[in-house]
Amino acid sequence: MLQRARVDKHTLRDAASTMVTDYHFTAPTEQFVRAHAERGSTVFRYELQWPSPRAGLGACHDSCLPLVFGTLDAAPALAGTDEKARQMSDAVQRLWLDLIRGGEPWEPYDGVSGFTMLLGPETTIVRGHRAVQLAIWENRYPAYG
Repeated sequence: MLQRARVDKHTLRDAASTMVTDYHFTAPTEQFVRAHAERGSTVFRYELQWPSPRAGLGACHDSCLPLVFGTLDAAPALAGTDEKARQMSDAVQRLWLDLIRGGEPWEPYDGVSGFTMLLGPETTIVRGHRAVQLAIWENRYPAYG
């Protein structure tokens, strides 16, 4: 697994960071949304990939909060305060409001091969996001299954 991760990442530190992120955040989120989708809920999954301006952090836990609430100045290390960060905040707010109003901005998530919006500098929608890498964590959170 680590050797495979090194192919996609630049350093061993990047690979280790990806594994820790998958273990603590990505895998349990995947299992949680899959459980909801399997029980008939409409689920729209996204992964924030907006990098922190703080060197080495990337997109970190809670960095979506200043983007969602438009409070970039309150937490500049999480999302930044420049014009690009403000544009990203506007986009995130529009997306959340569309979801709240019952909109369907992309295909709903429908299981392991479900759709995920990668929300960041280059927003895209993918299918089966990181499924191969997340398979090793499949039984880590059995309560969701």
